[in-house]
Amino acid sequence: MKTFLCVAILIFIGFCQWFFSDFFSLGLFSPDVVFSACLTFAVLQTPVTAFLMCFIFGLYKDMLGSSLVGANALVYTVVCYTILVVRKHFDFESFIPQLGLAFIMSVFSFILYQLVSQVFTGAEPLKVSFLFIKPFLNAVIFPIVFAFIFSLFKHFKVQ
Repeated sequence: MKTFLCVAILIFIGFCQWFFSDFFSLGLFSPDVVFSACLTFAVLQTPVTAFLMCFIFGLYKDMLGSSLVGANALVYTVVCYTILVVRKHFDFESFIPQLGLAFIMSVFSFILYQLVSQVFTGAEPLKVSFLFIKPFLNAVIFPIVFAFIFSLFKHFKVQ
């Protein structure tokens, strides 16, 4: 049941990412629903499930883009590891810590992705304007995605 639910969430999150990027973009930026789902799995699930789903979400994000293949998978896995280490000390099921988590991890993932891109391809870094909009959009969408996935896990009694 857990595997089926994770696959269903992956498909639904992919559809939501497409929907938000097409219809709810703010200039060139849209909320990153895949990243929010990655954060949710890192907060709610066991380490094995969290690592696996974050890696799959990263590969899915790599398939959506045309950049370095595997970079998002690496970044999302490192973000998952960071959350798994930190979640022992914080309660991320509350609203305010979720906002802080999404904002800080968005900035962290941006910096890590730029570092990976620079090391492996020597590509030009993204514009810093990303740091002024994208983390705020991710912080707004994360509690919604978290509540949705949490309610699914609670409804189907999956842990």
